Amino acid sequence: MSESVTIFPVPNSLIDRFFEDRKNVFVKYHGHATAPHLEKGSRIAFYASQNQRELVGEGLVQSVEFLTPEETLAKYGNQLFLSKEELIAYGNSRPRNPSRKMLVLVLEHLTKYKRRITYPKRMTMAGARLTLGEYKSIMETV
Repeated sequence: MSESVTIFPVPNSLIDRFFEDRKNVFVKYHGHATAPHLEKGSRIAFYASQNQRELVGEGLVQSVEFLTPEETLAKYGNQLFLSKEELIAYGNSRPRNPSRKMLVLVLEHLTKYKRRITYPKRMTMAGARLTLGEYKSIMETV
């Protein structure tokens, strides 16, 4: 297991696509061209944004790539948690170079928590990283 757990915010209206629709490809524009803390086996938790402020579930990273939106659609299509239209809208939501690559995580062992966990800290769009101790402390409340 990795030395940390990464939390990514996802709009509350989309989060169940991972757990109920079995979509297993997460995409995000990342501030860097690399993500050294993310590798095969890293744990990712999902935070329901839009006034929910709760951890909903998690999964393990199967692979990490950096691809353009077009490359992502061509390679993963229906596995994406976003539709083609939503991905295009996300890409257009801020001025970006169309060739800019996004973080693409293929996930496995997606698990929805039995109940949502209120996250005690403020979450930015970039997400957060927890130490294993912090993660275990939060998970004791489940």
